[in-house]
Amino acid sequence: MTVKEVLKSSFVGLGVACLIFILVGLVFDWVNQGELVFASYAFSKMALGSLVIGLGFGLPSVVYENDRLSMGMQSLIHMGTGCLVMVGVFIWEGWLPQGHGFLMGLAVLAGAVLIAGLIWYGFYKENLKQAQALNKGIQAKRMAK
Repeated sequence: MTVKEVLKSSFVGLGVACLIFILVGLVFDWVNQGELVFASYAFSKMALGSLVIGLGFGLPSVVYENDRLSMGMQSLIHMGTGCLVMVGVFIWEGWLPQGHGFLMGLAVLAGAVLIAGLIWYGFYKENLKQAQALNKGIQAKRMAK
């Protein structure tokens, strides 16, 4: 694993986190009809929390460079680490709804984990497509010999 790979994984995670942060902010702004009020550095705390989540998913993705681990184990390490960081940030930030019961908090976490899983699946499909294209190119070169 090189510094370049670690930086790439970090920046991809940060980029996805920033995109989600902006999209969620737009939804909240729309739902609140343009009346978002932040106090006590709330915006800064939310932005930092999002960046921590981005790194929580981005950095562990370097595990896919380890060919000795099965894809299942790589995915478990990557998503397990990311989801643990995400849950920690949700608790630290107070992003779990208060006063709405345990099930509502669980639903918010389940939704966040589902979104993380969908993002992972999108990256998985794209990487699989690239690998198949590379393999097809290698086969074509072998056949040409």
